[in-house]
Amino acid sequence: MTQTGSTQSASRKRLLVLLGVLAVVGVTYLSLPRSWFEVPEEGTPAARPAVPAQNVASVAPDLAAMRAEVERSPRDFEARSRYGMALAAAGRPAEAEKEFLAAIRLAPESPVVYHNLGVLYHNQGQAARADAAFRRELELAPGSGLAHHYRGLALQEMRQYRQAIQQFRLAIALEPDLAPPYLSLALLLSREGAEEEVRRLVEEYIRRAGDRGLAYFVLSGAYSTRGDYARAARYAELALEAEPNKYAYLHHLGKVYSYARVYDRAEEYLKRALEMAKDKTTIWIELGMNAQNAQRFPDAAAYFQQALRANPRKGEIHLYLARVYQRMGDREAARREEVTFRRWQRAVLEADARAKRQQRQPGVAPAPAH
Repeated sequence: MTQTGSTQSASRKRLLVLLGVLAVVGVTYLSLPRSWFEVPEEGTPAARPAVPAQNVASVAPDLAAMRAEVERSPRDFEARSRYGMALAAAGRPAEAEKEFLAAIRLAPESPVVYHNLGVLYHNQGQAARADAAFRRELELAPGSGLAHHYRGLALQEMRQYRQAIQQFRLAIALEPDLAPPYLSLALLLSREGAEEEVRRLVEEYIRRAGDRGLAYFVLSGAYSTRGDYARAARYAELALEAEPNKYAYLHHLGKVYSYARVYDRAEEYLKRALEMAKDKTTIWIELGMNAQNAQRFPDAAAYFQQALRANPRKGEIHLYLARVYQRMGDREAARREEVTFRRWQRAVLEADARAKRQQRQPGVAPAPAH
């Protein structure tokens, strides 16, 4: 091969790597592992967002145009990769996988297509397959800090924490300006009580990403799930200082204080979150549980009644009320709520059984859920 040919090949390889980096910027948030955000609640980053409804109309023509481009040039692996990314963003992972695999067959030496396939598998919870794709990417483009970071995410999902830590450290060493590995590493090290290093890594992440609130929020969630409520509360307060009116941070801090048995402060923050909540049922229930744990049973009953008014179909609230009335000594009210709960429970079980029977009968529409 001539020197010019070698130069062009090297330039093309660098271009492919760059394209991979640019491609992943748009899905970095989507690929954060579930274990980062172990406080499952509405409005937190734990949920992987779908394409907003208002964007569906604009996405569909793009998909049609991309599909037409693939049909015109079926051997263009870059067109197939772009189309696969668009399909994944539109919530069509099976079709996206098909396009990525086709792109790999056309360009088996391209790190970009393996990266995109790995991100797709990771977002689908297929950590082992994601790891295999990222390993192949690193074989083709060694030294990519971003690829090591994604390998770390996959290994973390598989609970291979030692190996994940190693990958995050490699990512930082190779690309010190890449922000996500600092927070990923901090969250894993928080399991080991390495408080000073965790704090330093979080500050490094903030310096690069600029998102102080999110950094402290997810770190608080990590400590909360491990029962370290003192640290969880401290970082939740720092998150709220960064963004004082963010619903998810208020809600989370209220729950952390409730777990820590600081009931008055829990009620304060839960009530502030209640004012901002779209669906208030969950927070009314949490207020009720908090009051019950504080031995304020009349307040607990009042909160549970509010939850029931907010969502009368949430039948388990009747069980919460039954337990509170029993502790208040009101046996008749407790019996009434228990009977109502059992009736609701039977209806749910019967509806589920009907739905399963109908699934075995082709052409029969499933029964409506209760």
